Amino acid sequence: MITTLAQFLEELQEKEAEVLGSEAVKHAPTIGDMYEGLTRELVERAIPSELNLRLVDGFVLGVDGKHSHQTDAMLVMGTNGRKIPKTDKWEWPIADVLAVFEVKKNLYAKDLADSINKMRAISLQQKELLLSKNKQVHLGPSNRAFARLMGRFPEDGELDDLSSTGGEFLRTIAHEQLAPIRIVFGYSGYANELGLRDGFLDALKDVPGGLAGPAVLPNLIVCRKNALLKMNGHPYIVPDLDDGKWHLFGSTRDAPMVVLLELLWTRLSVRRQGFQES
Repeated sequence: MITTLAQFLEELQEKEAEVLGSEAVKHAPTIGDMYEGLTRELVERAIPSELNLRLVDGFVLGVDGKHSHQTDAMLVMGTNGRKIPKTDKWEWPIADVLAVFEVKKNLYAKDLADSINKMRAISLQQKELLLSKNKQVHLGPSNRAFARLMGRFPEDGELDDLSSTGGEFLRTIAHEQLAPIRIVFGYSGYANELGLRDGFLDALKDVPGGLAGPAVLPNLIVCRKNALLKMNGHPYIVPDLDDGKWHLFGSTRDAPMVVLLELLWTRLSVRRQGFQES
C-alpha cells in the first residue's frame, strides 16, 4: 500500500524509468528530453496547483543581468519571467527561482562534474542578491541554522565580518537561504551509496576552474535510490562543529524523494516570509 506522496513518487520514478529505458530511441538529445520530462512530471505532482508555481525550462537571469546555462527544469514563482520569442524557453529572475534541476540518464564522475560546474555557475549568479541595496532580506532561518551549527546566535555585524570563521559560516548559510535549490537527478549510474560518495569526491577534482567555496555545491544529488544531501541548515544540519569542522554533506540510500520534498517545502515556507522592500 502506498501511504505517502514520497513513496508514490519513488514508485512512479522507478516504473517510468523502466519504461523509458526500454525505448529503442538512440538519439541522445531525445533520450535526455525523455528523462527531463519524467523529472518535471515528478516535481509537478509534488507541488499543489494552488501555490501558482510553474515548472519551466530555460535560463536563470542573474542580478547582474547575465544568463545561466540552459537548465533542464526550473521551479519558479511570480510573473516576472519572460518567454524567449519563437521558443518554449523562458528567462526567469533568480530572486523568483525556487529550484533548478540538472537531469542525467547516466550519472558518473564526468557527468557529475559537469552538473556541479553548471550548478556552481547558478549559485555564483545569486551572490549579489545578498548584497543588493534594493531589498532587505529576512535572515531568520539562516540565523537559526547558524545557532544550531555554532551553539550561539550571530552577533551584530557578524554577517559582514570578513575576518572571522563565524562570519564566513553565516554568509554561506545565508547564501544558501537565497540561492535556488540546486538538484542533480541521475536515473542510472552509481549503483550504491558508497559509489555515489566516492564518485562525488572524484568529481570535485574535475570541476573546471575549481569550486569557489562550499556554497556553490548542489543541495541534493540523487542517483537511483541513493542521495547526497548538503547539510546547510535549510533544513538539515549536523549540530555543532566537530573540532572546528563543518560536516557539510551526508548521504542516504533510502527515500531520496522524501529529502527532495523536504527541501522544496522548506524553501516554500521560507519564501512565504518573502523580502521586505526597503
